[in-house]
Amino acid sequence: MVPHQFINLNPCAQKEARAILYEVKINPFRKEFFISGIPPKLNLVLGTKLVILCGKELLLGTLKNQRLFFEDNYYETISEHYSKYSPHIHYEFIPSELSNNQDFCQIVRIATEDDLALRANLEREFPSLKAFFEGLLNEFKLPAKIVYLDISLNRYKIYVYFISPQKINYQVLHEQASEKLKSRVEIKQVGSRDYARALGGIGICGRRLCCESFLTSIPPVTLAKIRSANIVFDPEKLSGVCSKLRCCLLYEIYNEEETQND
Repeated sequence: MVPHQFINLNPCAQKEARAILYEVKINPFRKEFFISGIPPKLNLVLGTKLVILCGKELLLGTLKNQRLFFEDNYYETISEHYSKYSPHIHYEFIPSELSNNQDFCQIVRIATEDDLALRANLEREFPSLKAFFEGLLNEFKLPAKIVYLDISLNRYKIYVYFISPQKINYQVLHEQASEKLKSRVEIKQVGSRDYARALGGIGICGRRLCCESFLTSIPPVTLAKIRSANIVFDPEKLSGVCSKLRCCLLYEIYNEEETQND
């Protein structure tokens, strides 16, 4: 049985806080955010496995972060800082002004041993599923690589994530997969930066990748910005593990711009 652990909020924080946000990681490419009132219905610690209900599907996720909000207008704070994830933000009580934008999604319970065993059984199907989709890719001659597979806890939907050097229309692949597997299938193409972020790793500086460790969004880095900062272009030195220009080059660009302005 997974122990029910509690976060250690001091009494003052409990009185002053207006809401708490739980960041739940479903898989390397998907997060869901849940806003609960104070005191929350579930008091959790980071790393807790949770069962999530989104529409008709059950998902297994891991609590990766949590944040307390003390201001009355915390809706505005959430909208500003989490705008990128707006379709994935869910309120325990839905404010009237946001009710038209919210999909039904909630934390059901802390995962039990039965939930974890069910998940382990589903993961045993991943090798055969991967082989099936790789066969379809070869059949339709699509230049893509499978990087992640996922299945809803109640088998409601199969998720397939690809990377490819070009934009690909997966409609035919989707139709074939849904028909042969007799299941709902969602196919998503992810960028090389997102893939590197999901894998993680060590950068040229010897530290964890910026995109994995602290960046909330991945900024665009272009050759034009590199040239404007008078940085010598050397693909081997300026490329990250994603084969794109390193995100941290932006720090050098900003420093160069500030120096020129001074």
